[in-house]
Amino acid sequence: MSSTLPPIIHIGFPKTATKWFQTQFYPNIEGGQYFHRDFVRKLLIQPDIWEFNEGFVKKEFSETSQNNRILICEELLVGGLDIGFGIGEFIKEVAERIKKTFPEGEIVIFIRNQEQMILSTYSQYIKAGGTFSLNTYVNSQTRFKAFFKNHHLFNLKFFEYDRIIELYVSLFGRDKVHIFLYEEFAINPEQFIDNYCTEMGIEKNSISNMSMVMNPRLSNISLFIFRLLNHFTRKNTAYKKYYFNLNKIYFYTLSLTRIIDQIKITKRKKQQKLPPPLKNRIQDYYKASNNRLTKYISINRLKQFKYPL
Repeated sequence: MSSTLPPIIHIGFPKTATKWFQTQFYPNIEGGQYFHRDFVRKLLIQPDIWEFNEGFVKKEFSETSQNNRILICEELLVGGLDIGFGIGEFIKEVAERIKKTFPEGEIVIFIRNQEQMILSTYSQYIKAGGTFSLNTYVNSQTRFKAFFKNHHLFNLKFFEYDRIIELYVSLFGRDKVHIFLYEEFAINPEQFIDNYCTEMGIEKNSISNMSMVMNPRLSNISLFIFRLLNHFTRKNTAYKKYYFNLNKIYFYTLSLTRIIDQIKITKRKKQQKLPPPLKNRIQDYYKASNNRLTKYISINRLKQFKYPL
């Protein structure tokens, strides 16, 4: 692999095995230069609109890559679970920065059934220190009367995949935007990686660990414990309620729930499910978006993994 090959910019979505790709896959690709998340965030995400300078960013990536193929995997590039959709300003701004910096880039987008995505997202919110119920969390975008106060809370619109795909296609062209289903990776990672390497022009590397569940969803028991004890820690999310901050309680809670979730009785079958009213609402909400998505993903593949249609 050399710098004559276009950069790979894997933008997410969150909760689609990005951590596995960041730790197990991209750093081990021969002839590629994988850029750590901190480097990517510092150059592409953190600068405000007056500070961002694509010439400087290009130079930093080019010099660091040392004639190797640039490999980026950072899910915050497509937006974060805790900053929501807003009016799409973050998503659009970052997409345009990527285009200015890597005009020949190959864009990688992983998507996931929205029902499972929302459950996984809520579990991550609790892990981050959240205290609100699933229903309160999902409805957070209507919490405040002043619309702009809701911009950076969770928003269902974030998982209307077709809108973000269309944005990147408009910037890079259809042949440069590669869309993958997380579910196909999850059920057969070895075969998926073979196909992925072929499509992306990657020489398949030797990967010893093909287990992709590196940030598993909490069981019902752990979810309850975590949510309860989060009332006694500030942690990372502002979208919560807490009584006072006890030092280190979060880390004790994290260790406790990890032990609990290793017990057979609390395995995946005991994980949270969507209550019927919310399930119906989510299915109705995403039908139009997923039908538009069939422009890029066959309807049979979406049906196979029960995407709302």
